[in-house]
Amino acid sequence: MKKALFILILLRFFSLNIFGDEIKISPGADLKAYRRLVVIDFKDADGSPGSGRVVSKFVASELKKKGFEILEGDNLKDILENQSNDLSPSQIEKIRERLNVDGIVFGRVIRYESSEAGGVGYYHRPADIRQAQFPTLRVLFQISIEMKIVDSKDGSLLAEGKEEIQEIKSGLTIEDMAKKTVKNMLKEIPKIR
Repeated sequence: MKKALFILILLRFFSLNIFGDEIKISPGADLKAYRRLVVIDFKDADGSPGSGRVVSKFVASELKKKGFEILEGDNLKDILENQSNDLSPSQIEKIRERLNVDGIVFGRVIRYESSEAGGVGYYHRPADIRQAQFPTLRVLFQISIEMKIVDSKDGSLLAEGKEEIQEIKSGLTIEDMAKKTVKNMLKEIPKIR
C-alpha cells in the first residue's frame, strides 16, 4: 500500500512541469502605448505542420482579451517568404507600411507533441449516471514556444519569452494544452483597457 501511494505521489509530482520565463517586457517598454498589433503566424515545429498557426491564433485571442487591437498577418506572405526566426528591418518596415500597426508579434513553435503516457485516468460522468467512472487515456503533452514583440517603427524589442510545458493529462487535446501554454506565457502582459 505504501509503495502504491508513493507511486501515485510521484506520478502527480511529475505530471506537470512548466519551464520558461513567461514573457519578459524590455526595460523602458510601455506596452500600453502599443494598442494595434499584428500577430504573424508562428513557424511550425518540425514534424507538426499547422502548429504555428494554432499557436498564433491563441496568442491573438489572449492579446485581444487584454485589450489590444489585433490584426492577423494572413496577407503578408510576400513579405515573409524568406523569414528566419527574426524579422529583418526591411520586413518590419513593409509590415508597418501595409498594416499601420504599432507592434509586431511573431515566434516559433519548437515542440508540439503528444504521446501515450501509459496508465489510465478516469473521467467522471455527471451524478445522474451514478458517479460512474470511465477510463480515458493518459497523454504526455510537450509544447515549447518562443515569442517576440517588436516596435514596428524601429524594430526594437518590446518583449520576448519562451515557455515549455510537459504535462500528463487525460481528456484533453494538444490544442487545449497549447492554449494553456500561451495563456501562461502571456500572463505578465498588462491589460490596456
